[in-house]
Amino acid sequence: MRRVKVKIKSKCLNDNAKRVATAEKLVHVRRAKKFYDKLSALTKLCQEDPKVGGIVIDYMQNLQMPQIPVQETFY
Repeated sequence: MRRVKVKIKSKCLNDNAKRVATAEKLVHVRRAKKFYDKLSALTKLCQEDPKVGGIVIDYMQNLQMPQIPVQETFY
C-alpha cells in the first residue's frame, strides 16, 4: 500500500499512471472494508449464538510466494 501512495504523489509519473495507482488504492480499500465488515458481522454472530462458530482467514497475509531469481526467469 505504501508503494501506491508513493506512486500517487510522484512527480515523475504522468496523469494516467497516477489515475491507475489511485484506482488500485480504491479497489484495495474497498476489498479491505468488505473483509473487515464480514469479519465483524461473523464475530458478532458468534458472540450472540453459542451454536455458531466461525473461522476467517486473510489469505493475502499468509500466502507463500515462490522465490524465483529473476535471471532464471528471463534466460
